Amino acid sequence: MHMVCLGVVRRLLVYLTRGPKICRLSVRQRDAISQKLVALRGKMPSEFARQPRALHELDRWKATELRQFLLYTGPVVLKTVLSPERYRHFLSLSVAMSIMLESDDRTRNAYLQYAHELLKHFVMCCADLYGKTFPVYNVHGLIHLHEDAGHFNCSLNDLSCFPFENYLQQIKKHVRSGRSPLEQVTRRLSEMEHSEVSTSKKKPEVFASVKERDCCFLLRDDRFAFIRQKNADGTFACETLHQRHTSPLFDQPCSSGLLNIMCLRNGQVRMKNALLREGDLFRKVACLPEETGGFVLLPLRHGVEHKY
Repeated sequence: MHMVCLGVVRRLLVYLTRGPKICRLSVRQRDAISQKLVALRGKMPSEFARQPRALHELDRWKATELRQFLLYTGPVVLKTVLSPERYRHFLSLSVAMSIMLESDDRTRNAYLQYAHELLKHFVMCCADLYGKTFPVYNVHGLIHLHEDAGHFNCSLNDLSCFPFENYLQQIKKHVRSGRSPLEQVTRRLSEMEHSEVSTSKKKPEVFASVKERDCCFLLRDDRFAFIRQKNADGTFACETLHQRHTSPLFDQPCSSGLLNIMCLRNGQVRMKNALLREGDLFRKVACLPEETGGFVLLPLRHGVEHKY
């Protein structure tokens, strides 16, 4: 959260918007990125607590918004605006983080060393692309991220500060006045721990709907499923799409198919009907509109930000 999102990603965007001349984008380029981000408002799945905002609001972006840009919106909105060299440089960070955020241990461990090489490339090239003042402690720290994922044998989601930051919101609700706030929180938490009746309701990990932003899922066989109807027995009438009928969003530093990030172009639709259960829906997918009229399919790799 602090090193990558609030550290490196924010610094990269600041340098692109108001940094040295070597990397600063023109007003037209910044406006183009902002317009694309604003066009995605309402398109992000319900799991996201915030929808994309324009670059002129960058100073007010939260860590979740910076993560959203790194993993999902950035690869889409930067593709035709940044120079090919800088776009590939950004993708090296995005791909590496996507690998280390992978929840499947076998997949993550298989590509962990590759993620390390991508981050080394990102760090080594950033001075040439963004100026000698760009590399700071947070940037250098990227080189060692793979060590944490390897040592604890878990996704970086399990080592992130996001859950602790999110829980602060619940803690603040227990403070009723400005007098003795710590005592208030302690009493309320103690009461909750010793209470026999739990008032919390189980929340679903994902939200499945026929709405466009919540209907797309990745299946375990790497097919994409689009929910068309929710049945009373808990099943879903879906249209499924094999990845061979899609095309990659990018092919460098690797094919986006490695991360199951694919583009659904106009005229490529070859879907089959299928009846699926909730357990068949492996991973939620952000289905974002593309300039050409198609869609970019990006599987979610982080925890749920928003509770329903």
